[in-house]
Amino acid sequence: MLNFFQHVPLSALVVLVLLIWRGVRACHDRVLPVSRAILLPLVVLVLSVWNMPAMMREPVLAACWLLAAGASFAICQMLHYPTALMYEAGSRCVRVPGSPLVLVLMLVLYCAHFAEAAFNTIHTATGLPMVGRLALMLVYGSAGGIFLARLLGLIRAVAGWRPSRIEG
Repeated sequence: MLNFFQHVPLSALVVLVLLIWRGVRACHDRVLPVSRAILLPLVVLVLSVWNMPAMMREPVLAACWLLAAGASFAICQMLHYPTALMYEAGSRCVRVPGSPLVLVLMLVLYCAHFAEAAFNTIHTATGLPMVGRLALMLVYGSAGGIFLARLLGLIRAVAGWRPSRIEG
């Protein structure tokens, strides 16, 4: 275990601790300003789209990402995710129900990115094989679809400009 901490940059451990802290907080019901509620899904989507030019060099990776994102988004829509969002126009805040899904997604994305970086550092000449890159695209695409569903749910809740219960 000590060997692990000696070879991992301190910044990576700080990011991990911050993600765990944010994820644990997301497990509990909370009231957030609209800007903060929209920030996490928006950042994840921007980071996903940021990788698109690299994926376009290999169409099979882009197709894998798009299929995973589309499938996870469709599943979220069928399951009416996110549920029970309530917008309070007076305070311009959103009541967000707690869910461990945010913690799980952030940790999965962190682990996937960490594994990719570690593999590419160890195997600098060859890089990650195609199977590994396809697996990463499945992970990144699935998370992108879920965060897109969350972002659209928040936008729907805010668009009403009156207290409302949004299912979906």
